[in-house]
Amino acid sequence: MASRYSDVLSPASGRHPAEASRRSPWIRRWAWLGIAAQVVFVAGVLVAASWQGPHYSVLRDSISDMYTVTAPHGTFLVQLLTDTGAATILFALLAVWPALRSGGRAAAIGSVLLVLACFFLAHAMARIPGWQAWARPTRATAVLIIALTFADALTEHTGVYGLFERMVAATMAVALTALGIGILRRSRPKGAQI
Repeated sequence: MASRYSDVLSPASGRHPAEASRRSPWIRRWAWLGIAAQVVFVAGVLVAASWQGPHYSVLRDSISDMYTVTAPHGTFLVQLLTDTGAATILFALLAVWPALRSGGRAAAIGSVLLVLACFFLAHAMARIPGWQAWARPTRATAVLIIALTFADALTEHTGVYGLFERMVAATMAVALTALGIGILRRSRPKGAQI
């Protein structure tokens, strides 16, 4: 049974729990940044689709079509993707890695590869008290992302390519948001709310 304040922030090397609790506010800040990045990314892509004109279809056309040289306000999306991508990388390195560090090498690989390495993260979660219940859903999410990615590739020259691409992006954003919330819940001091 997990306690309200788990030791998931403690590194495997056995450092003192006080060090982990000092890092906790920083981990929480980076987790919030990761969550915000996913929300801003999804909202930005949804809003940008609305100004693409009558020849653009969210079912048929890809997200990248919205930031080509000739696309209206394409530089907005380039900046949005750059900023949210950078925030997601910081989230992976400064929140996911410290939170799952005690899961060993799989946590390091999963943190560095984040989006592509759900199986590594699931393996690390299975080794950490307080995260073990997340291992199976994380693997299932990885399978879903892979299936959607294959569907996206298979529909590239059809009228639903854009739909599958958006489903992949949305699934990944939801998964990263859930991971950020999980980190927030596990890194809070005793008795504190998210």
